[in-house]
Amino acid sequence: MMNAIKFHKQIESNDIHVDGLEKFKGRNAEIIILIDDSSKDDLQKRRDEAFKIIDSFSGDVENWNREELYDR
Repeated sequence: MMNAIKFHKQIESNDIHVDGLEKFKGRNAEIIILIDDSSKDDLQKRRDEAFKIIDSFSGDVENWNREELYDR
C-alpha cells in the first residue's frame, strides 16, 4: 500500500521540512517538486490584454477653449 502526501510550500532554502513524515522514517519515498511559474506569465499576459483594451477605447483628448468651459 502506498501513502500520498500533497502540500504546497514556498521554497525558502535548499532544505525541505515536511511535518508529519516522522512515522515514515526509514522508508523509501519518491519526491517530485513542481515549480509553478505560470502565475507570473498569466499576470503579465492579462495585464497586456487589459492595456490593449484600454488603448482601443481611448482616443485623443481635445482641449476645451474658454467659451466651451463657460458654457458648461
